[in-house]
Amino acid sequence: MLLALQKRQGLRIWSEMFSDGVLELSKVGALDEEILITASFTFGSKELYQWLDLNKKVRMLRTERTNDPRAQTKEVVAVHRGAYVRQSM
Repeated sequence: MLLALQKRQGLRIWSEMFSDGVLELSKVGALDEEILITASFTFGSKELYQWLDLNKKVRMLRTERTNDPRAQTKEVVAVHRGAYVRQSM
């Protein structure tokens, strides 16, 4: 889903979790350079973790904070990616 946003500019990330898609948005310059990327945890490739290491543009907060809607001060667009799970019997 984040790949579809690569031609945008000034995007801000405030999420409980993110992965390599945010790294790709950073590489193409789609993120707002003035605003920190905020999350509670990440899951991704070795390249993502190397990019995160000592990255001053990323801050990690407790989940209670990132999931609190009162924490955002600007207009927010929520994007949720659903997954289909099939349970076989």
